[in-house]
Amino acid sequence: MSATTELATVPPKETALAVYSSASGLDPWLTQIRAEVDNFLQVLPDLATDKGRKAFASMAHKIAKSKTALDAVGKELSAQQKEVPKRIDAERKRVWDKLELWQKEVRKPLDDWQEAEDRRVDLIKADIEKISDMAMQLDGVTSEDLEDRIKRVEAVAIADKWAEFQVDAALAKEKALTALYTALTNRKLYEADQAELAQRRADDEARAQREHEERIRQEAAERATREAEERAQADREAEAKRIREEQEAAAKRENDLKLQAADAERRAEQAKREQLESGAACRACCRGRAKG
Repeated sequence: MSATTELATVPPKETALAVYSSASGLDPWLTQIRAEVDNFLQVLPDLATDKGRKAFASMAHKIAKSKTALDAVGKELSAQQKEVPKRIDAERKRVWDKLELWQKEVRKPLDDWQEAEDRRVDLIKADIEKISDMAMQLDGVTSEDLEDRIKRVEAVAIADKWAEFQVDAALAKEKALTALYTALTNRKLYEADQAELAQRRADDEARAQREHEERIRQEAAERATREAEERAQADREAEAKRIREEQEAAAKRENDLKLQAADAERRAEQAKREQLESGAACRACCRGRAKG
């Protein structure tokens, strides 16, 4: 049986055992495959084109198919020939590792290109995500910050740097600007309402302060009036008391004078009586002496 691959014909069944059980028995097939690889590597396809990238992938795939085909024959022989499994497995491994290395060798330019391509795409997608992030989490963002974000998004140029993602970038920019302008309109309405509320609060506080000051002024005026009235009342009461005390003193003095006058009159009458009594006694005495 002689199955074929893209790069080499596997050893025929009749000679396969001899080939696989001999040290380096598969070298002729490896040489054939290597010749194909070297021929491919002499003129490398253009990685900038889809055709070129497919050529790298195709060659690596052919090596992989050769690797699998040659290994499959060895696996079959190993299963059939239990007495030589170690030699067959060793050869299988040697061939597998070598072809694996060649496969990687051939794929490396493609893998390197793909890695660079992935980085390029990741960077572009990250930049698109940054545009979208400008319109995320807008709750509480001031109108000034929103206007700044709008300027920054509007400044994003949809040019060649976006490559095949120009449409995605343009859509992200348009969506972000729509959200930002909507948020800005709502925020300005909110800030206007807050400014009006703040002004009303300020007016209420100013009015309350004026009323408080007017109340204090009125209370002070009323207190001053009340204190003046109390002082006037106290003065009137003090004057009335003074007059009353003077009247009482005058009445007392008048009463004392009356008492003194009455007492003097009583003493005068007493003295007069005593004088009259004394004169009468004297006259009686004189009459007695005259009679004797």
